Amino acid sequence: MNAPAYTIRGRELIVPSGMSVRFDSPIAEAVQVADTIVVVLEPQKGVISNENVFGIDGEGRIKWQIARQPWGEGNLNNPYVGVQARGGEIQAFNWSDRVVFVDPRDGRVLRWEQNK
Repeated sequence: MNAPAYTIRGRELIVPSGMSVRFDSPIAEAVQVADTIVVVLEPQKGVISNENVFGIDGEGRIKWQIARQPWGEGNLNNPYVGVQARGGEIQAFNWSDRVVFVDPRDGRVLRWEQNK
């Protein structure tokens, strides 16, 4: 397996072009699918952070941020805690044991499943 073409340093993602993206929270995890690096930010204590997944291109531009989902309305804090690439899609995992399938090109939620 090849080493990733990006580097994570706390809140900063350094992409293949050498540009960096700095986030408000530390980066918990990242995975690359085609030309998109998908980043999950660590949830901040006391902050509702249900939109903590971002797609970054190789030039360091934010292509998308995952949209708020119906189960994250109100005061329900349901941040994403991990991602993996599978079959050309991103699987994002949240605190409510949901697996959310995301299109890595545009961040569109394709479907979701409840883990048991």
